[in-house]
Amino acid sequence: MPYTEVPFLPAGTVPYSHQVAGHKKSKISGTALLKHPHKPIVYKYLQDSCRGDREVEFYKCAFDVNAPEHFRSMRPFIANYFGVFRCPASQELYMGLSDLLNTFECPSVCDIKLGSITYAFDSPLAERLREERKYQWRKQLGFLISGMQVYDEQEGNLVMATKEYCRSLDPEQVYTRALLPFLGTDPGRRVQLAQRFLVKLTNLKYWFEKTVAPSLTFCRTSLLIMHESSPSRSREHAEMKLIDFAHWYELGGKRDDFVKRNSYAELTRGFLSGLCTLINMMHRVLTSPTCDDATEELIQHPSALFSSQPD
Repeated sequence: MPYTEVPFLPAGTVPYSHQVAGHKKSKISGTALLKHPHKPIVYKYLQDSCRGDREVEFYKCAFDVNAPEHFRSMRPFIANYFGVFRCPASQELYMGLSDLLNTFECPSVCDIKLGSITYAFDSPLAERLREERKYQWRKQLGFLISGMQVYDEQEGNLVMATKEYCRSLDPEQVYTRALLPFLGTDPGRRVQLAQRFLVKLTNLKYWFEKTVAPSLTFCRTSLLIMHESSPSRSREHAEMKLIDFAHWYELGGKRDDFVKRNSYAELTRGFLSGLCTLINMMHRVLTSPTCDDATEELIQHPSALFSSQPD
């Protein structure tokens, strides 16, 4: 995709401090996301392949003034799009998106890559095998936690779980050693957050099934869930958005053959499976907000928890 007359990045951009998952980094800047201290915009490095072009195309379709309903209806569930920018020094391209964490002071964040499979019908065998090896419980859960940061009340700072830690968790540990620590140490607040996220997840699932699934499907798209952890701010602030759209497919083309249609249907089922698992986990928090004493002790110290190796 040719990018002509692209504006320059604003002066003074710095690496984004709240990136929790490993998007491809610029070889020159060494970072995937940039942020201007005085603008509520994140600049995402465009990968040197069709993936970057494909993601730009997605956002252009979603925010086009003549967008069809299945694209237009996405806007409340995704970041706003501000166009493509060029770094004046390196000439690298970046995509401007609204900073989803701009209104948070101390955000706890979890990046959840939705889908029971993360490859398309035409992916080479080597890529399929590589994706399947990343996380052995993906098909059971319908998602993979790509990364997360939570507020450690004992230490008074944000701590980040590594990719290796997240991929080591079995389905039960995803609940006890990821979701519960993400929701915090106070069982009462866990219930409040679970209620808010449950409403948002249910709305997201309904919208996807009714409006999007007949026309589009996603592969390797993530759900970013976040809430305010600062003791000095309102802790009712919680949000979730879909991110990462380098792999999306429109359905119903005249040339869609049987294999392609089945592959797209499998992607859609996997995406919904992940949402259903998250909905069930939030319901579980509502009915059983506390755990056994040993698990509660782990949750109180996320710095130590994330540096440990689950049994």
